[in-house]
Amino acid sequence: MIKQWQVLVATLVIVSLVLTSCGGETTTTIWGLSTDVADGQGSVDPSISTFHDGDTVTITAEPASGWSFDYWNGDASGNENPITITMDSDKTVYAYFVLASTPTPTSTPTPLPTVIMTCEEARDAIQDALDAYHAEYGEWPTADGQPGDIEWTKIVPDFMAAVPVNDSKCDWQVNSDPEGEVCLLNQC
Repeated sequence: MIKQWQVLVATLVIVSLVLTSCGGETTTTIWGLSTDVADGQGSVDPSISTFHDGDTVTITAEPASGWSFDYWNGDASGNENPITITMDSDKTVYAYFVLASTPTPTSTPTPLPTVIMTCEEARDAIQDALDAYHAEYGEWPTADGQPGDIEWTKIVPDFMAAVPVNDSKCDWQVNSDPEGEVCLLNQC
């Protein structure tokens, strides 16, 4: 009877091991990645996907025209673009974009004569600066972009080297008729 008992236990152990090894399945964890633009204009790639546990994923932010990538938020951080993350959980990553900075004008400032004796002597240099500003921005260097009193901070130093030394007594204007011609306030 002892031998039968030992054979029965051994048989049960073997059957149990065979059933466990045949029926056991290996599971792979799948994680979800969701990306989105939180602020500004642009896109993020990939936008939504699933990945296996331990996969590394490169995420790229692509700014729209006139925008720049600023930083990541959510399950990623920093301002490097692209970034690489490791999938070890479900993740959500947000990209932030900002308006691109205004480019520096490409024109060369118009130099003024070193000594200005009269208001009329500065007219050509000022007219060149007005024309260059208007060509670059499509408006006049005034408070509202229309003909009127010149705002020197808009054209110095990018379009003119300096404000004319006699501006306080000349009071230069952008004329409305003919539009865009430089004139003195009392002569416009």
